[in-house]
Amino acid sequence: MNTVTLALPQGVDVSAFTITVSETRYADDITVQRAKQLSGPPLWKVCYRGSVLNQHGEWEYEPLPSSRTDEFLARCRFSSPERAIAAAQVAKEHLL
Repeated sequence: MNTVTLALPQGVDVSAFTITVSETRYADDITVQRAKQLSGPPLWKVCYRGSVLNQHGEWEYEPLPSSRTDEFLARCRFSSPERAIAAAQVAKEHLL
């Protein structure tokens, strides 16, 4: 695993990561994005071609914000960027 330490200015946070699906063929990247919540700390989502990864490693449609249920958020959000990145890396292997 690559470890990068950045000295970010105060008030600057990392809010997204990109995971390359394939270097040798055209493919969209997987993105891991911070997702602000109406209440509580931000959660993290894994996106690929308009879908989001759920906790079971399956891709599903992401509804508009007003249509996202608590069940959807529990299924399709991760509590930390590390967990989201780990899930994305496993999902990537199934895309190749």
